[in-house]
Amino acid sequence: MPDDGSFGWKVPFYENRKVAKNRPSIEANVINMICKHNRFDLELYDFARKLFEENLRRNADVISEGLATLNSRREPGSFKKFWHSALGAGRFLLSKAVSAL
Repeated sequence: MPDDGSFGWKVPFYENRKVAKNRPSIEANVINMICKHNRFDLELYDFARKLFEENLRRNADVISEGLATLNSRREPGSFKKFWHSALGAGRFLLSKAVSAL
């Protein structure tokens, strides 16, 4: 597994699952109300984003090397994909059965 360079963490192969294909639209007034009620969260997010971007610029070489390593890894086989899909469906059905009790 590649090392991310910052914390010494090992990063396994990453596969994006359960990603929505489409998202519902939200009215502008609802977004404005959410922003107003969460202004401190937004300020904290902006501060953290700036720190992240600064760190990204400082460590661009290490990050590029890590990304190249991740991108060069083989994609899991069809059986592994099937297994993850079946496992997710099983968990979903089990949670529905338990909540029905």
